Amino acid sequence: QAEIFPGDIIVAGSDGVFDNLSDADVCDIVGSFGPKAKAAQIAKKIVDKSRVVSLDTSAVTPYSTVARGRSGYDQYKSGRGGKVDDVSCVVVKAS
Repeated sequence: QAEIFPGDIIVAGSDGVFDNLSDADVCDIVGSFGPKAKAAQIAKKIVDKSRVVSLDTSAVTPYSTVARGRSGYDQYKSGRGGKVDDVSCVVVKAS
């Protein structure tokens, strides 16, 4: 449970977002927008970045870090590589 204040930005995303972007990556994207940015613009940027990273075989991602060295995850044995998946994101700006 969290208290939400006017101006707060809430990001909800599928595993296609959070397997490829860290929390810090998402916060950096959100922080790159000014206060007048529309929620849809922020969500699109998060989705676009997630998709680019998912196709990058050299990216260090949350998923590749966890999958590294695990049985059945040979493509991630280096600890690198995006995870191709569906990508959905909803951003809400509290008012």
